[in-house]
Amino acid sequence: MVKLRKLHRGKKERSLVICPGCNKSITKEDTEKKEAVYVLGRVWHLKHLACQVCKVPIADAGCRVSPLNKTTPICTDCYMEIYHPPCTTCRLPLRETCLEAMGKKYHHECFRCFKCHGPMPDGKYYILNDNVYDEDCYFSSKSTRENDWI
Repeated sequence: MVKLRKLHRGKKERSLVICPGCNKSITKEDTEKKEAVYVLGRVWHLKHLACQVCKVPIADAGCRVSPLNKTTPICTDCYMEIYHPPCTTCRLPLRETCLEAMGKKYHHECFRCFKCHGPMPDGKYYILNDNVYDEDCYFSSKSTRENDWI
């Protein structure tokens, strides 16, 4: 929502658009000099449009909409860090779909057997000593360990 401030000059009443970054009016001169932008339903002085998390100017970092507040600008880096945490294996941001095992999150292609580093067929995995294994490696590792005790 664009914040307006009413001004009374003689018989005329004017409304000024207020920048949410500095709470001051945006003038016609600001718009003519391209120092004002319309972003997320609000008009900002370009120099006051900054990420609400890290305070980096949005013009330098790009802008995303915060899912928590649709009128709050957030830079792409902060958005990815907050809403797309890193994969446990490769540390790159996770997309909307990922695998979760033992409280850790993985890209589908990064979720691999601890022993052979092969993919998990059908997403089926086994846990041994806090590591994930495919079926073959799990049973071969388990039988080897059991034989160590015999």
